[in-house]
Amino acid sequence: MGKYDWNPGSGGGKFVRNAGLNAVEETAIDWPMIFAKLPVLKRLDCLAMPLTSVHTTRVVEAAGQHCVDLEALVLPRNERLPCPTSHEIIPLLNALHSALKRWHEATSSDRGGGLRQLTVPSRGSLVTVESSNQFLECVTRWCPELEHLDSYNLCKEDWCVLACHDRLLVALPEWEAFNATCTSLREFDWVIVPFADPFFRAFGAQVKPQLTKLSIAQNMYWGWQDYFSSYNDAKTQHTECDPKRQLLAALPELRGRDEDGFPLGYGHRATDASSALKGCPALVELQVILYLRQSNCFCDSLWSASWANAWEAGRRWDRFPREIFGDSFCETLAQCCPLLEQFRMQEAPKLMSEQSSPIETFTDRGLVALTNLPRLSILKLCAVNCTGHGVLRFLEHLSVEEWRGQRTFQIALGGNGDTEQNAFQTVVVALLQSLAETSAAGLPACFARKFVLRLVNACFVMRRQHLQGSIQQLESLVERFKAAHPTLRLRITTEGHHATALRRVMDIGLCTANAEASAYYGWDNDEPDHDVTFAKCSAPAWRVKRRIYG
Repeated sequence: MGKYDWNPGSGGGKFVRNAGLNAVEETAIDWPMIFAKLPVLKRLDCLAMPLTSVHTTRVVEAAGQHCVDLEALVLPRNERLPCPTSHEIIPLLNALHSALKRWHEATSSDRGGGLRQLTVPSRGSLVTVESSNQFLECVTRWCPELEHLDSYNLCKEDWCVLACHDRLLVALPEWEAFNATCTSLREFDWVIVPFADPFFRAFGAQVKPQLTKLSIAQNMYWGWQDYFSSYNDAKTQHTECDPKRQLLAALPELRGRDEDGFPLGYGHRATDASSALKGCPALVELQVILYLRQSNCFCDSLWSASWANAWEAGRRWDRFPREIFGDSFCETLAQCCPLLEQFRMQEAPKLMSEQSSPIETFTDRGLVALTNLPRLSILKLCAVNCTGHGVLRFLEHLSVEEWRGQRTFQIALGGNGDTEQNAFQTVVVALLQSLAETSAAGLPACFARKFVLRLVNACFVMRRQHLQGSIQQLESLVERFKAAHPTLRLRITTEGHHATALRRVMDIGLCTANAEASAYYGWDNDEPDHDVTFAKCSAPAWRVKRRIYG
């Protein structure tokens, strides 16, 4: 019927009907007759229909009546900003609930019952705990074999993957019931549910043998004040009819509060994200997205007005609990997810900043723990608190028994608050010294296969003592390294590189001759000679001026 303009990856925009269809809303269409001719339809995609159209509701009703073998349903997202009111889409939601029940009853005897994929990007402008509970209860009851509840793919803003319009303000009992029943999930993104310890534990308590993809992040559009206010409203509605339910709903109060009155274990007070991994033995891809605070950044100014409210402390992204993704998290990951192949821990928005700081709790211990993942082939870490000795131990302990194809590892080091031990220059020097002193036969086994290692400098503020003599030292180490290992490719990207001065080492790349580095690295841009060792880089215009501390 049309398309959504402006930002196809966002939850906003407006719906534009195709030419000649402006009067289609008043047109009588016999949808039951159409769908009666499609009894074995497997997938119904309504993305090209307006959310509040009467035809969208009638399509769902007709499909629920005649397409008993339907496995996937994709509903439209918001057709305008601000979002349609809940009242406007009540007919569609009612039709959806009835259809889910019919699909479950029609297929329960054959293949377990209900849809395999359900995408509902919008449930109206007023999302409450009560409405979220009703939706999740319906999904739990009528879609027990659900594999994809993936509305988040249509609701994220293009400017930041942490800004998602879809939110499930669900209570803990409903979340526990969903996890106990819908154990066939194949992928899940935490951005739509509460970032809280009880929810992590409930997720990990039920094994999901088919879950291969998981993303852990906190939604920038999540409002803890709205959540707890709505939580309390939902709780009071069950005071007389279900005392046990009321007690469960009171869990945030029972867990205690911090000095700001914020419930412990929720939002920036969460400490146990790793418990979610315990139910994911088949996990193949894990992504952890952390908020990176920017100076004068739109993301910060977006929420600055809410910071005065103590209840809104959960929106203070400078207090995001990034330290919970440290050594213990990596050890749990290695223990619970032995089939993991891809692990990305990155910051968003994707802009670099002087405010970038390493995860202090992610040390050499956590890095070495990742070597217990024999199938790990892609690793991308934001700034961590590791040393050159730790990186070398990591390379030495990498398993090659189940290694197939190429491995590409990128690790960011340094950042604000760096010490002599973990400053990027110190790490690079320690690593190159160790490798230069090692014979070709004594190199870590990973260098006998296709292997790419990129170490990135996360610090824009270089200390003077880290720069003194750095040029001569690096050049000497490079010569020794190349003499000892002529079959390995080494590339160092520098900024402000002159004859006797060096402003900054941006990254160092080390790879085997038969490996292909990502084009994103830019290692081969304007470099016809693949054996180049030093590459000079001018600072982009947007980058802030570097400061050198005395």
